[in-house]
Amino acid sequence: PEPFLAMAGLGFDAAIAERIGRRRASGWGKWLYRIQADLLYVTAGVTQLFVPGQPRFELRADGEKIEGTAVAVIASNTRTYAKSMLLTPEARVDDGALELYVRRSANPLVGAVSLVVAQLRWGCPGWVARTRRMVTLRARASARPFPWQLDGGSMGRAGCVELSIDPGALRLIAPNAP
Repeated sequence: PEPFLAMAGLGFDAAIAERIGRRRASGWGKWLYRIQADLLYVTAGVTQLFVPGQPRFELRADGEKIEGTAVAVIASNTRTYAKSMLLTPEARVDDGALELYVRRSANPLVGAVSLVVAQLRWGCPGWVARTRRMVTLRARASARPFPWQLDGGSMGRAGCVELSIDPGALRLIAPNAP
């Protein structure tokens, strides 16, 4: 078991996290990340849109099979994601559930629309991706292992990943707002 605080990602965004990790390990990438991390994320995301043969996986949320296969999944406990992108607008840290974002199409145009509307915080059209609430998720590779990440850190590749939320497992203490 690996705990995460805000979100877990499978497929597309996890491949970006892998790519960023590799770039940050190089001298040039480490320097660029310090100077302009946004540019590194944009180039990694655009590059990933055109990678052929995106890994696909099957999903079960709360024991129910989700129709079709996916290329990108975010299970989030927060409304915003990666540089304030809006993918899971109904997610709440205090409700005991995760909001699931599922994109099925590997088409670069659909992926680009997904990124643009998320960055503009418009909410994703249903033809691009679907969202739903869940407590448990099981993702199984359709053919080959898929990348996955927790809170933006690459976790490598897996043939199967199970996620769940443990309500009340972490207690956050914050000062009262004035």
